[in-house]
Amino acid sequence: MGFLSRDDLAILTIPGRDPRLEAIKERLAPRLIEMGRALVDELAVRTGEELHAHAAVHVRRKKKPPEETWVALGPTTRSYKKEPFFAVAISRNAVHVRVTVTDDCPRKAEIGQVVVDRSEELARHAQQLGALRNFEVWDFEGLPEPAPAAEALFWSTLGNRVLAKKTSRLDIGVGWKGAEALRVGKARLAEAITRLMPFYHLMAFDRWRF
Repeated sequence: MGFLSRDDLAILTIPGRDPRLEAIKERLAPRLIEMGRALVDELAVRTGEELHAHAAVHVRRKKKPPEETWVALGPTTRSYKKEPFFAVAISRNAVHVRVTVTDDCPRKAEIGQVVVDRSEELARHAQQLGALRNFEVWDFEGLPEPAPAAEALFWSTLGNRVLAKKTSRLDIGVGWKGAEALRVGKARLAEAITRLMPFYHLMAFDRWRF
């Protein structure tokens, strides 16, 4: 059984910034933070990783309503965007788990160089994971197309874009859409995060850890 309903996903279609933000705050954020805390406990058992759950607050949305919302799982108790983090995100028809590095991270350029330098290793590991998707730029309808993540060129291009463009970010993950998204619960989310953990470790610490 999933942790979201069709009505929950429909919140991301509510017209207008303020009504949508209010519904996210009142209905989605509590559910996401509850799931985030449950995942933190589950992942501590599975991987020994110490993470902290943070609900998205959308403070930069001044005019347009948010197209997605999330709970972040990061290594710090505050200012989670300053480090690589996991995002358990929902959009209007999908649920996704991503490893994210935003332009708020002071080490973003350093991480971009790591991705370039370790592109072949990233590609080899991606071969074991199936469909990885690039969420850096997409239309929030369904899911982005699967990325050619089993190719080193994909990763080196991604890293070089981070180095060249100040507003670029790394945002790679997996997702489920439609009826399948409604069946996603804690176990599937924890499994997805566990499978993505080596990418997180490489970006956060420049080392593999399986």
